[in-house]
Amino acid sequence: SSTKRHWMPDRVVPEDSPYTYTWAAKQAIKFLKGLDENGTPYPLQLRLKKKAASHVEVTITNRGEVACNPNIQAFHEAKASVSLTWLGPDQRDITSEVMGPQGWSIRYLPRRGEVVREPKLLDPGQSLTLQCKAKAKPGAKGTTVTVEAFWNPQDPAGIVRDRITFTLTP
Repeated sequence: SSTKRHWMPDRVVPEDSPYTYTWAAKQAIKFLKGLDENGTPYPLQLRLKKKAASHVEVTITNRGEVACNPNIQAFHEAKASVSLTWLGPDQRDITSEVMGPQGWSIRYLPRRGEVVREPKLLDPGQSLTLQCKAKAKPGAKGTTVTVEAFWNPQDPAGIVRDRITFTLTP
């Protein structure tokens, strides 16, 4: 008796039938580009929760239909007088990544000997939270911070899926 393997495509068409080659290609395009069948970008939502004048939480939610690896970039005005510290969902310092030219995205580093069977991604409807804390030199007024969310680090469209701006006053 033959066993049907559902993880391997067994025919070319139709693209709306799971486990066909065209369906698999369509899913890959949705993941890479973050676009639905009509070419509409899947949204990422950024929400801000102020914890204190110098501390905020930024929550990223995937509002699309497929998993993504969101890329987050932040910019601020008063770099000389105010320093920012960004913490990831695991409380690891991710400041250089968030503020850097490539931005921050979900990265999972396996422990020694650990086998990773599937990548860590943000599933549809799932959220994760980053924290931003500000420290200022004496006399500093504060800084305005802008955060932008992209679908994934290699988003070929380069579309900003959401943007928020806030002020931190240490």
